[in-house]
Amino acid sequence: MREIKFRVWYKKEERMLEPVNIEDISSGFTRPCVFLQYTGLKDKNGKEIYEGDIIKTIENLVDKVAFIDGSFLLCDEPLYAQIQYPDDGYCGVEVIGNIYENPELLGGV
Repeated sequence: MREIKFRVWYKKEERMLEPVNIEDISSGFTRPCVFLQYTGLKDKNGKEIYEGDIIKTIENLVDKVAFIDGSFLLCDEPLYAQIQYPDDGYCGVEVIGNIYENPELLGGV
């Protein structure tokens, strides 16, 4: 079972807050913010992958992680299908930024 936690984009200060767990949110988190859910997966460097992260795949494709209809997607495919774990533990994707701090990685301004 995956751990349920969120990273939080604090709009007012335009900065990412440390991950929070569901208890913190249900206890009255009141800042103007966007919650980005943890996927339960890590990239090839062991970095946790969150909704809104910008990922570079093994084929050098770059896209954002989205949560749509109950699934985490990358490049219109289920995220778990994009991650490969051979026997040596290597994962084929890498988090290179996120949609709030690095929109230019997706061609944004």
